[in-house]
Amino acid sequence: MLLKTVALAALLLFQNNKPAPGFTLKDAQGREVSLASYKGKVVLLNFWATWCVGCKQEIPWFMDFQTKYKADGLEVLGVSLDDEGWKVLKPYLAEHPMNYTVVLGNDDISALYGGIDALPATLLIDRQGNIAYSHNGVVDRTECDKELQALLAPKALPAQMAFDVASIRLAPAQPLDTRYISRNREDTRLIYNGVSVLDLIAEAYHVQHRQISGPDWLSTQIFDITATYPKDSGEKAIPEMLKTLLAQRFGVKLHEESKEMPLYAITSAKTGVKMKKAEADLGKFNVKAGKTVAHIEAANTVAQLADQLSGMLDRPVVDQSGLEGDWVIDLQWTLDSSDAPGADSVAPSIFTAMQEQLGLRLAPAKGPVRQLIVDHAEKTPTDN
Repeated sequence: MLLKTVALAALLLFQNNKPAPGFTLKDAQGREVSLASYKGKVVLLNFWATWCVGCKQEIPWFMDFQTKYKADGLEVLGVSLDDEGWKVLKPYLAEHPMNYTVVLGNDDISALYGGIDALPATLLIDRQGNIAYSHNGVVDRTECDKELQALLAPKALPAQMAFDVASIRLAPAQPLDTRYISRNREDTRLIYNGVSVLDLIAEAYHVQHRQISGPDWLSTQIFDITATYPKDSGEKAIPEMLKTLLAQRFGVKLHEESKEMPLYAITSAKTGVKMKKAEADLGKFNVKAGKTVAHIEAANTVAQLADQLSGMLDRPVVDQSGLEGDWVIDLQWTLDSSDAPGADSVAPSIFTAMQEQLGLRLAPAKGPVRQLIVDHAEKTPTDN
């Protein structure tokens, strides 16, 4: 009984809209299954074992939920914590097939979720990847069903954000290797010179060019744009306004896919976070890059830092630090990422700099990366 109480207390630490810890485990066919690949879905995450009587009581309910709500965006994911591993799990799955994905867990994932010492344990994760509900022991089927319905219900769309006025003019053609893009803010005006639709999509959706697929002209045809936005909206509202401009003026329609790719993950270093919470200049993000050294000064989120680094490094960068809010970021590193002894550089590599200057760890990883597929776009924008 004491063990069950401890496990319940640990699980409750992850409530209140906290991000669900990410993991990658394998299913019975040896395929890697990542929690991150379910983003945009509602996930019923169930920790169970073949010897657990209560777990086996829940399985038919979860299979029913999977059938009933899959079309609405539900995915049930079972994580077996059987000590004997596939030796007992594979025969059980062969004899009792399930209509949802089952993977084999380990001590690491148990620790990741607070130390699961009693089974079953169930969490509901919303479409944004945050834990919305957790329960230790056999769930109340009716209560769980109501929680799922609430998470799956369509949400009212927010009012569309748009520029007050936007002037778009075709700019003179420039060779790609000499093209220069400028982006300036003047009070409530945003001015772009030599910008392509591909550039606008990348800024609006916080992705890099390599993550966008579409017609060649998206990157070669360039425009000069001057847009005025409401005085009470800040820098962080601009991406949403760009999405509206792309849809209304260029007729952009796109969809998202996810592709497993090499990437860099930002996590908290063992030494602890060395940044301070930002209290002024919120949204500030300045980047200076010379021939050998880059310098970022910002009062912004770690997620925004990841977006910026994605465009400066050789692979996408994702934020897995769990750090929320704006931070004072002062990061300087050499653009040559080599840590070779005797290297002549005034700054450390990006990997060393992240740890020593920010208390964050940047490490190679593999995971799902957003891909934007442009299904339609008009080469000539509608009139100003």
